[in-house]
Amino acid sequence: MKFIYPAIFHKDEDGKYRGYFPDLEDCFAQGDTLDDAIEDANEAACNWISIELEEGGHLLPSVSDIEDLTLKEGEIVRKLQYKIKKGKLIYAVESDIKIDDDILKQALSMNADARLKSIVSTIQKEQNSIIRNEKDRILIVQGGAGSGKTSVALHRIAYL
Repeated sequence: MKFIYPAIFHKDEDGKYRGYFPDLEDCFAQGDTLDDAIEDANEAACNWISIELEEGGHLLPSVSDIEDLTLKEGEIVRKLQYKIKKGKLIYAVESDIKIDDDILKQALSMNADARLKSIVSTIQKEQNSIIRNEKDRILIVQGGAGSGKTSVALHRIAYL
């Protein structure tokens, strides 16, 4: 099962970001930057969900529709996705990042920093098929400046 819970963040007077999940009771996050707060929110929600599942709460709270949320001025909404299989949390990622690979999502949810997530989130479906091509031993990748050739080549090397 996949759940995409919205998290709401705002910047305090002290310049720090604070966030909460409207659907997860008493689940809060904070950070010096928005990325730090999102990372903290992911960790907080993972802990919250894991405890719920361990305590036999196989029915997690329903997910709020972002359109139904009443936001205050300056609040930012991010969708955070969690996959649960057989009562265990498999991964957690920011849902605004489009990744079609469950293994990659699981790896990114562990210890990747924001820079890696930013790079991976820009990989397009066609680039991903080049990176994971196991049929051809030699590949020639052509493209204009800034099209992602180097990024694809480095990811392919890492994949192999």
